[in-house]
Amino acid sequence: MFRRNLPAWERLVRAALAIGLLVVAFKVPMPTWAFWIAIAAGAGMLGTSAASYCPACAVAGRKPVADR
Repeated sequence: MFRRNLPAWERLVRAALAIGLLVVAFKVPMPTWAFWIAIAAGAGMLGTSAASYCPACAVAGRKPVADR
């Protein structure tokens, strides 16, 4: 359906940062609004990493990654 537009190294970085953000959201005391923003951001990053596709990157004009 969508062509991949994230290289493997960026997928790994996004996944690591997303997991870190989710851990921080649950471990560090913060206001409720900040908690939900951190959860949404972490879930979004994890989702784009798993799908190898970032809609924001596509809108910005990033070219698809060549299939191997």
